[in-house]
Amino acid sequence: MAAATDAPITDVLFDFAGVLVDWRPELALRGRVPQDVIDGFLDHGDPHGFWAFDDLRDAGMPGREVCAAYDAWHEPPLRGAYRVYLDNIAQTIAGMMPGMDALLHDLAAAGVGVWGLTNWSAEDIDAPFTRLPALAMLGGTVVSGRERCVKPTADIYRLALSRFGLDPAHAMFFDDKPENVAGAEACGIRAHVFAGAQAVRETLRGCGVAV
Repeated sequence: MAAATDAPITDVLFDFAGVLVDWRPELALRGRVPQDVIDGFLDHGDPHGFWAFDDLRDAGMPGREVCAAYDAWHEPPLRGAYRVYLDNIAQTIAGMMPGMDALLHDLAAAGVGVWGLTNWSAEDIDAPFTRLPALAMLGGTVVSGRERCVKPTADIYRLALSRFGLDPAHAMFFDDKPENVAGAEACGIRAHVFAGAQAVRETLRGCGVAV
């Protein structure tokens, strides 16, 4: 489905990690385990490592199951690292991405709806909301771990549109992953790869939004 390119934007949906939220998983381990363990834990080349299990958690897999599965694939000193991560997961929220709290405020002041659409574990989603008061400006958030469907599958975009009562022709979505942007576009939502708060402002201004 092609997105309409001339309809006014009334609502903007935002991804969390890397867009609204400065999420740094290494912070859960820093000072608690040696640096070589952190490096091994966050190794993108490990097919049974943190990133693979993070995707499973985003899809709804409970943390206790992830810890057991991770430990089954790893020897010390990595064994047990996922438990350390989960026990200190609130520390991964380093703050808002630069300029995004002000942008949310300005969009709300302009009468534009602001919404969240994130791949995030249902068990951990309270952490960003607790640590980042600006997220309270969101009118609602669809969380993949609660819904058991993830970006970039079409179901999660359609769910967000339905739940928030949005017309895709009047909505725009920002995500840091090109595949998630493509998923939104396939559902008729104008979407862009996030390149910072100023770039979002310029994109929205180009569509007539006064921010």
